[in-house]
Amino acid sequence: MEQLAKLDPREVLRELAAIAGTDVPALLCFEAPGRGSCHRGLLSVWFADTLGIRVFEYGYEDAGWGRAHPMLPKA
Repeated sequence: MEQLAKLDPREVLRELAAIAGTDVPALLCFEAPGRGSCHRGLLSVWFADTLGIRVFEYGYEDAGWGRAHPMLPKA
């Protein structure tokens, strides 16, 4: 998370939207569940904490977002 602290979350969100154009931005990460910190999960926490934006895991929308993101370690 220390790398994200160096960035402006609004600018990152603007850049993601610009890259996606008229499509919905999708964040991709390959990390086997329970084997580390999912990068999408970390971004979910960062966007929730800094901008109040909920980033859900596709297919697990009811499982949580932010610090309750289903692909993050429980501890």
